[in-house]
Amino acid sequence: MLLELQDFDGGIVGQAVVNGLTATQTPSDVIMAWRSVNASEFPGGLSELGRAVVGQKTWAAVAISEGATARLQSSYHSPNASYNGSDAISFYADEARNENAYRSLIRPSVEASLRIICQSFALQSVEKVTSPPSQTNLTLLLSTSPQTFLTPISYTINNIVPFNIPVYVFPCLPAVSFSEKAHFHVVQPQ
Repeated sequence: MLLELQDFDGGIVGQAVVNGLTATQTPSDVIMAWRSVNASEFPGGLSELGRAVVGQKTWAAVAISEGATARLQSSYHSPNASYNGSDAISFYADEARNENAYRSLIRPSVEASLRIICQSFALQSVEKVTSPPSQTNLTLLLSTSPQTFLTPISYTINNIVPFNIPVYVFPCLPAVSFSEKAHFHVVQPQ
């Protein structure tokens, strides 16, 4: 199962995510593999990457947003109360393609990997921001934008096509006795 990895950022955030996802692969990973692609393959950006997932060119994709590193660095130097680390990484999937693969394999695996990458990045960032010769005003940062310090990067999940086959349930209650159990008939429309 091939998953796309697109770094639109090109900075330290993009490098951390790309290295984190591709470093966890081993030759024995036959179920899921990451393929890092050039930005030229998706000149339309995130929307084109989403269309590739819906068009079943890839099972899922992780994209690092353009300017993620620049926004983070800017928030370190000039604390921004509206900084949102989850704008840095986007995970795109199409649950309707295969509900079981999405719920049992793709989403849990990708989320676990991204969670580890984000936590590791946060720890490294704390070390850089708190050690000399950092130019960051830590008091101002923590009072104005604590999320920049605690969760410098995070991710959003974009389930582009959710699984939703309508199912109708008709109760059939027996009229003879209340001691019998209720029966339900499930009908799936064609």
